[in-house]
Amino acid sequence: MSNKTHTVLSSCAAVVIASGAVGCAVVDLSDQAYDDGSGFEEKSLTDTVWPISGSATPQSADDITDSWGPRLLSGNYDFHRGIDIAKPTGTNIYAARDGQIVRMEYPAAGTSLQRFGRFMVIAHDDIGGVKNQTAYLHMSAYADGLEEGDYVEAGDKIGEVGNTGVGINTEHLHFEYYENINSGGIVKSKARSPMKILQPASGSVVPTVTVTKTSTEIAVEIEQEDDKIVVGRIVISPVGASADRTIDLQTGEGLATDWDDPTENDVTIDPDNFNTSSSSQVITYRYAGSWSSLGACDVEIYDVSGTLLYDQTTTF
Repeated sequence: MSNKTHTVLSSCAAVVIASGAVGCAVVDLSDQAYDDGSGFEEKSLTDTVWPISGSATPQSADDITDSWGPRLLSGNYDFHRGIDIAKPTGTNIYAARDGQIVRMEYPAAGTSLQRFGRFMVIAHDDIGGVKNQTAYLHMSAYADGLEEGDYVEAGDKIGEVGNTGVGINTEHLHFEYYENINSGGIVKSKARSPMKILQPASGSVVPTVTVTKTSTEIAVEIEQEDDKIVVGRIVISPVGASADRTIDLQTGEGLATDWDDPTENDVTIDPDNFNTSSSSQVITYRYAGSWSSLGACDVEIYDVSGTLLYDQTTTF
């Protein structure tokens, strides 16, 4: 850890490498960068580490217990804007990338961020000209001596896992990633999947897809392993119907305005009930309509960085 402060001009538009590709392959602050005139060098994704192991590639310590995106938690739907890694209180947390600490806070009960508990936001260098920041929630403690304005390097200890925050009963790190902001503001619409900057587990990241239909519904079931959840965008195209639907889990296209309502424009997002012991995630996208005479449907699935993972036409 260095106490030198650097200009944060920055953010990250990462590339997730999709091996085995199929087919064609919150409370806001002002969006002000912290600046002492020295600047960062632009970095690549190889400069990113996982926040529990401190390794560039995921280790057993980095097992994701709750992934980014739609989920059904105790029967209630919401959109989880980060990933959770369950670890005992006191487990070290490491900075995912080089950057400058721009926010350290423990919001009081009754405030809009009361569930965050003790948290930290680090602003990072640009990648592809996009500003970015990472946030680390529910910490039991900050690393000794750290203050806002300090510069940290990827792999530096920044704190310890805990369960701080109103209503937080399990010990875990909740890790968030934001694009087009580096001020420390918590802006829901700027949250993106952390898998845009974290390297997934080895092996194919292509999901298992099942497409079925009834007279009133097209159902697209997508199953992904927890440590390879990289799906970012789904396009459902009933052949000959001129009624395509796009659901973009990064930009919010095709989602309800607040993202926490499962139904928008005839499509309902239906996740399996959340289970911490499960090694995979299953989400079904249900497109309501009059489909009795529909003979085929094309489905395209892209990863969080826009790479085509799946492009298949199912005949009925």
